Amino acid sequence: QRLDPLLERLEGPPTLVDEAIDELAAEILGTQKLRIAALTVPFPGTLYGALRLARALRRLAPALKVILGGGYVSTELRALAEPRLFRYVDYVCLDRGFMPMLGVLRHMMTHDDGDLVRTFTASDDRVAFHDHPVEEPRHADLPAPCMQGLHLDRYIGLAEMLNPMHVLWSRQRWNKIMAAHGCYWHRCAFCDTSLDYIRNYDPAPPARIADWMAAMQAETGSAGFHIVDEALSPALARGLSEEILRRGMVVSWWGNVRFEAAFDDDLARLMARAGCIAVTGGLEALDDRLLGVLNKGITVAQAARACAALSRAGMMVHAYLIYGVPSQTTQETIDALERLRQMVALGLIRSAYWHRFAATAHSPVGADPERFGVSLQRHETAFAENEIPMLDPADQDREALGRGLHRATYNYMHGRELDRDVREWFDLAVPRPRVPHDAIERCLHGEDDAVQASPADAAPARRSPPGRLQPRPPPRRPRGR
Repeated sequence: QRLDPLLERLEGPPTLVDEAIDELAAEILGTQKLRIAALTVPFPGTLYGALRLARALRRLAPALKVILGGGYVSTELRALAEPRLFRYVDYVCLDRGFMPMLGVLRHMMTHDDGDLVRTFTASDDRVAFHDHPVEEPRHADLPAPCMQGLHLDRYIGLAEMLNPMHVLWSRQRWNKIMAAHGCYWHRCAFCDTSLDYIRNYDPAPPARIADWMAAMQAETGSAGFHIVDEALSPALARGLSEEILRRGMVVSWWGNVRFEAAFDDDLARLMARAGCIAVTGGLEALDDRLLGVLNKGITVAQAARACAALSRAGMMVHAYLIYGVPSQTTQETIDALERLRQMVALGLIRSAYWHRFAATAHSPVGADPERFGVSLQRHETAFAENEIPMLDPADQDREALGRGLHRATYNYMHGRELDRDVREWFDLAVPRPRVPHDAIERCLHGEDDAVQASPADAAPARRSPPGRLQPRPPPRRPRGR
């Protein structure tokens, strides 16, 4: 939330990486005559590198104008009032970049603040926000992403964890392409639904997306694509798949979807024939009551059948999961892990990861926490604001529950201990799951109610030694010894 730690590092003794970034800045300016440098910051972890590069560029070329934008900036710096950031940059732009960048170019010629669009500037240690209203270009009217000047052969594939989906994601460079701006659902309670990148849905026609893919393939020599949409709609997935097949394109692609009923066997097989090799999607709390709290718009049974169809078509299926949802009980957490265990055992999911619920400033929970039965500890900040500390009366040591969820899921992904009682993964005593052992299998045959928790006895289990993250939990003792 504060800029001070970054400033201390930026102006402190340089590290080996700092020196490499400084050398890169000198190399860039030695080969190109730049008037503008635009730096995108998609995630918090990229902010320091962007500011380090901006610092080096401005020291070497004081007249150079530096623009900062990207997903992190557009999410966390919307209330920016920290003038010290402008020691390193001249403009900070929010949301879609085309019109703000055009406004900056005009401003450099006219010096008229009325030309600026969704842009922060600073003068005399005061930050000002300028937002001259303009009409945004439609997503379909934008050109294909351009890779000119990038040394694509120098990208290193790194797999920093053994999660199968992360390995697929990181082991090679993918051409990034956006089929649609925004999310077609844009209702989830945990999501930044008030922001442009979620709220304003604008899909490109399938033919236009295929044009972009063909242009990027010709430029890069790579036929692998990561479709970076918030969620690829079933209709757009169908249209794009049909267009790829109609053109005879040979490509591999993957992206994020919502596990809804429309992803049936017919659509899944069509996507696979068109080159789709994997999908990611949110199962979230994996409990119908909590999916309702989150306004996810799907049920466990619908999601299970969608995962089954996609897996049967030969795609890797990765599930994002959430624990610590407002009002979520320990019992519901254990029930969710049991459902996940069954889905992995049946081959519906190949990869999964649990995230701790976070109340963000631009989400429905952040806007109206009382409606969700929680309270937020807000703090005034001149710099970044996103996650807000949350107090939930239902919290019963969710930190400890998270450790057990991660242990179990790590082993499940590697085909281990899938018949183990889910209670044995936790450091603390937890109740037995109320979900029938064949609940997911039954729901695949149309018994939607099978995945519901039964009111059966849910007495706490005896505490068991927890499993380890690597490589497997402690072996069971043979009976009678």
